[in-house]
Amino acid sequence: MKRTALLVACLACFGCGSEEGSETASEGPSGGTGAATEEATPADPIAAALESVKAGSGVLLDVRTQDEWDSGHFASAKHIPVDQISDAEKAKSATADLDKEKTLYVHCARGVRAKTAADALNKMGFKAVALETSYDAIRDGGFDEAK
Repeated sequence: MKRTALLVACLACFGCGSEEGSETASEGPSGGTGAATEEATPADPIAAALESVKAGSGVLLDVRTQDEWDSGHFASAKHIPVDQISDAEKAKSATADLDKEKTLYVHCARGVRAKTAADALNKMGFKAVALETSYDAIRDGGFDEAK
């Protein structure tokens, strides 16, 4: 009986996620599609990254380990391992050459480290977008690998 009352109280206080103001990555604050940011999230973030990098308004940032970078990377990418971005003492010097006026398209092997690094970079005042997908998908999306 106490468990039922507790469950009912929790549901009454927190709801089931359908309350106004709750958002997902695909549903913005107005209930429409797109992220809850000033700019709409493109349908294909890899294509948007490729276009931006080619136009010079974006930078592809590889946050994989040095060994991963050495085993293959994209020709247009800059490399800063995620551990250097996540470490407050190392981050300032590691990111010193990055332009805060350009969008950073952050990638790793599968997307998890890219999200971590993008969150840290955004807190440092950069405009960073995590490409939360695989290295292969980014290559297949049009980024050329270094020879």
